[in-house]
Amino acid sequence: MIHCSCLILLFTLILPLVKNDDSSFKYYQDDDYNNSRNYQCSGDPKYNFNDIELSSPEECLRPCRLNEPAKICYYTFTLEFYPALGVPCANCTPSIHQGLKNYPTCECILIDGFERTVFSVNRMIPGPQIQVCKNDYIVVDVKNQADGAEVSIHWHGLFQKNSQYYDGVPFVTQCPIGSFSTFRYQFKAAQSGTYFWHSHVATHRLDGQYGPLIIREPDEDNPHANLYDVDDPTHVILISDWMHQLSTERIPGLMTRLRSQSAQNILINGVGKFTFDNETESNVELATFNIQPGMRYRFRFINSFSTVCLAQFSIEDHPLQLIAQDGENNEPIYVNTIITGSGERVDFILNANLTSKSYWIQVRGLGECREKSIQQLAILKYDNSSVEETMTEAPTYQNGLPLGILYNPLDASCDTELGTVCPSNTKTVDSIDEKIMKLKPDVQLVLSFEFYDYKGTDTIKDLFSAKHSMYPIFLVAGDRSVLVSLIDEVVFKSPSAPPLSEVEGRENFCTGSNSNFCKRNPGPLPCSCTNVRHIPLNSSVEVVIYDKSISNWLIHPFHLHGTSFHVFDMGRFSDNRNISKQDIDSVIMKHEKRLEKNMYDKPGKKDSVLVPQGGWVIFRYIASNPGYWLFHCHFDVHTVTGMQMIFHVGEQSDLPPVPPGFPTCGSFKPPVCIH
Repeated sequence: MIHCSCLILLFTLILPLVKNDDSSFKYYQDDDYNNSRNYQCSGDPKYNFNDIELSSPEECLRPCRLNEPAKICYYTFTLEFYPALGVPCANCTPSIHQGLKNYPTCECILIDGFERTVFSVNRMIPGPQIQVCKNDYIVVDVKNQADGAEVSIHWHGLFQKNSQYYDGVPFVTQCPIGSFSTFRYQFKAAQSGTYFWHSHVATHRLDGQYGPLIIREPDEDNPHANLYDVDDPTHVILISDWMHQLSTERIPGLMTRLRSQSAQNILINGVGKFTFDNETESNVELATFNIQPGMRYRFRFINSFSTVCLAQFSIEDHPLQLIAQDGENNEPIYVNTIITGSGERVDFILNANLTSKSYWIQVRGLGECREKSIQQLAILKYDNSSVEETMTEAPTYQNGLPLGILYNPLDASCDTELGTVCPSNTKTVDSIDEKIMKLKPDVQLVLSFEFYDYKGTDTIKDLFSAKHSMYPIFLVAGDRSVLVSLIDEVVFKSPSAPPLSEVEGRENFCTGSNSNFCKRNPGPLPCSCTNVRHIPLNSSVEVVIYDKSISNWLIHPFHLHGTSFHVFDMGRFSDNRNISKQDIDSVIMKHEKRLEKNMYDKPGKKDSVLVPQGGWVIFRYIASNPGYWLFHCHFDVHTVTGMQMIFHVGEQSDLPPVPPGFPTCGSFKPPVCIH
């Protein structure tokens, strides 16, 4: 008998033999669990195969009890190109809650009633939900059944401390998963809160690769447990933007047909209405959330947008008590309307204390979606009420639900007295490390982001010149401008291998546009390299990020892997079309004066934040998690065109061992030999 314990998870998560009478046996295939027999883990013996028992998705979705033994929750994700509203829909109509299972009971994907090809997970959109208890272990076999497409899955918001190799970023933390191969993700659910998983390859998320990831905790550990009565697994509201073509048809972009990368619709839990060109409306049923009068409900809201729109969310006549943002608990605040960007999550409590009927839920697309008045509706239904008889007239884009108190205002007017609440106004319920509040951080990163317009700078001829062998990336925007995205004045170039596990992946590192790499490679086009900033382990880090682009409406959501951070300050420059170093210095100076005067009161925590148009955000965190962590705009079209960089925390010696047999990749350029 083999005894082993994998250091990455503190004990072995290789799949054991499963008893034939196990109720979850139907989820496993022979090659899923029998591969454990001859596998030797590193580390001290602690568990053997017979000690480990896998649990199905249904078994892991349970009330979380104090001191209950952790479960090992097993999932399979099969990724494939698949028809939405195609042949499978002739056989059945799916339930909107079938995502609670690992496999659908009906393999029909309805979406918004428009037939198209999707890139689905387990033939569902959204894909299967992962709902577990804190300290459970999650094992996901991702099987790529798509010919000619690489994949990877990122577990958005999970820090992956001690499991850095499973963060899911291709060519940073792992090699992408090739066609007809399987990659096993395995990690501890070490944080409670609302998260989600999604593809981190190209724009696959926009084609359907996303789903909720909820980690609950016992009431004894939940600071808000006394504020609500029900945390229903079906009360997850996941919104996504949607196109009627595969996203690859819009990248890098066309000049005449299908111009721009803008969304054509919004989905709520994968469904929604759509109005066709002939003014007829699809007959897809709206997502419905059932409640009982007199109860207080916890809802979990997830923004999985991929294009450049933001989302405005509200529920008719119901105030929302916001208790958490991005998985981090905050002191409760009441709002009426929530604005979010891609990657942000919000938990709120809804008190079912109104007349028993059905109420509208409205999601309005902002930014570029405003031009097409893109919105979607859902229904909040009190039990024993009739939807048809009791609802008011449906809100329209032009005549929507009242704003009231607004969370995340577009102009960063953070004034609670005027009815606006910014993330910088929220207060964490956690104690704060004193290093966070000291005047001077150990590391300060001042980062700008912007677009480089090849046409506007008259370098379009260089972009398509045969003399360039690099074939620079570009994006054709809706206004026919030809752009590339920069952060820290650099276009990010992916390594050929993950630096987390391979030396080859660390060869072309640079540190911004002033680095030696960029100086050695001058030219008319922006520098393109693997932009990495090194951060000593356990140092206090302050990031000042600001928007140098000149768009009048574009607001970027930035996400940092591997940690959450305290949002200290945000705002807009008075002259946001001509931002100078003096402007930045002035913002930092005012921030330091507030620190000196102890004016910051337990700044709220997040892992994704909206940077105001022509504005800035200042956040801080303790870099206690070693690894290579991506920092990027969460709009997919900006990520793939260069608006990303890596924060490298600690040294290689601070990392856990590379898992045995971990896949490798990289370039193959041997000496030329003619035989």
